[in-house]
Amino acid sequence: MVGVKLVHAVTTIGQELLAVVTDSMVSTSGIVAIALFAFALIVLILEVLYGIGVYKFKRWVLPLVLTFSFSTLLIGFLSLLNLNFAGIADLVSLLIGMAFMGLVGYTSIKYWSVFTGSARKLLFQIPLLLVLLPFILFATLSQIFTDDLEINDSDLVLQPVDVLTESNNAHYSLPDIDGLSAQEQQGYETALGYAKELEDVNLNNQEAVNYINQTRGLTNSVIAASTKRGYQCPTLVNNYGLDAELCSLNDIRDLAILTSLRAGVEADTGDKDQAISTAVSIVKLGDLVGNTEQPLLIEHLVGIALMNIGLGSLERTLITSATTSNQTLRSAI
Repeated sequence: MVGVKLVHAVTTIGQELLAVVTDSMVSTSGIVAIALFAFALIVLILEVLYGIGVYKFKRWVLPLVLTFSFSTLLIGFLSLLNLNFAGIADLVSLLIGMAFMGLVGYTSIKYWSVFTGSARKLLFQIPLLLVLLPFILFATLSQIFTDDLEINDSDLVLQPVDVLTESNNAHYSLPDIDGLSAQEQQGYETALGYAKELEDVNLNNQEAVNYINQTRGLTNSVIAASTKRGYQCPTLVNNYGLDAELCSLNDIRDLAILTSLRAGVEADTGDKDQAISTAVSIVKLGDLVGNTEQPLLIEHLVGIALMNIGLGSLERTLITSATTSNQTLRSAI
């Protein structure tokens, strides 16, 4: 708790100081980035000074040389004791490394007097030792607390999922917005812009009806996609590498907004049952996208967004329709 308060105080002071220089308040993440950059720069400078000190046999480098050599020997000894090596080649490499570092440590002690210079510069060792200490501690403990053989590492690996066929995958029912003709693209963007600007207004007007008629093929695709078994991005399914290509989820969200406009027009023009069915289809599509078996969080978030759009459209329809029967809702769901 004290450490958290200290970090908060330091970042706050840093923000105030930088605000005086830059005439604007720097974010907390910016303060952290600046601090990490400054730390890395200081460590780099100290490493250069250390390299020069070793080359010139300066006395102030001895504590770090001994710390590094003896910690390496300790880690190597623990590795031998626990048989933490793979094959003869790894064992030979480990023994050669231990012999070399042992020779470095022995030579440093044996020829201590060769190292000259002021002892005051020993203070240089403190920041370098503080940087090395976590790595040395981790490497040492990793040799003591080894892998638990009772734990099957394969349980931690993402298991492959069954790939849906094109007929069962909602992705293939959704239209490719980039593949539309120039005229279709313009009509889509105009209708989408109209849908995004609308708030609680009556959609029983010719302009809204025209937009829905122009994009009916696109919204029909959304409704058809909602009836599929599931949703999988073909370039992402069972592909967990950095080269995995994410499908355009923004297009799906925009299509849901356009479909909600259609549900609103249907409700305000008197076709309540069809409006409910259209709104429910958006919710169903959101459920498919949100319940994908892929590990990426973005697909689940987009699925939640689609469900919110569909539920908002459904709520609007139900509010404007006081005579909706339970049977209508059951058939839509």
